[in-house]
Amino acid sequence: MPVSYRQLQSFDAPKYREIRLQSLRENPDVFEADYYFESQQPQLTFEKRLIEKDTDSFIVGAWLHDQLIGICTFVNKNNEAIHGAGTLIQMFVKSAFRRQGIGLALVNYFVQQVIDDGRNQQIILAVSPDNYLAKQLYHKAGFRLLRQQAVPRLDIFYRKIDDKQ
Repeated sequence: MPVSYRQLQSFDAPKYREIRLQSLRENPDVFEADYYFESQQPQLTFEKRLIEKDTDSFIVGAWLHDQLIGICTFVNKNNEAIHGAGTLIQMFVKSAFRRQGIGLALVNYFVQQVIDDGRNQQIILAVSPDNYLAKQLYHKAGFRLLRQQAVPRLDIFYRKIDDKQ
């Protein structure tokens, strides 16, 4: 299966919207956004950022031919937990393509894009403590537990971008 990885461009916005809404519909407990609310919006937040070519964020995708099968979004902003850290959000791989190494390859590609961007020293992310498969994937990609947060209940992970896996 020849999966390729690349940053999404403005012309990918409709495919991004489709997979993002699918992620919210299929995994309502994993993401902060609400499927019903988001599906009623004329443009999703990051769909708009894609179209407007926002320089403070990017989305990388896993592609099987012309089908977008996974996404991972980066937001370049100072994070309250760690100075100089950007944030990984919206990680999702379609269920038919899970447990095949695509998610790990997507996160590794994402990390390389952050390294190439050069504006951040670290990446952080938040994941539900009960999402064991996601935590295992992030650990394999070199992320380490920073802290456990009680409200909302989240495990916060980080990775220095100069860390080797």
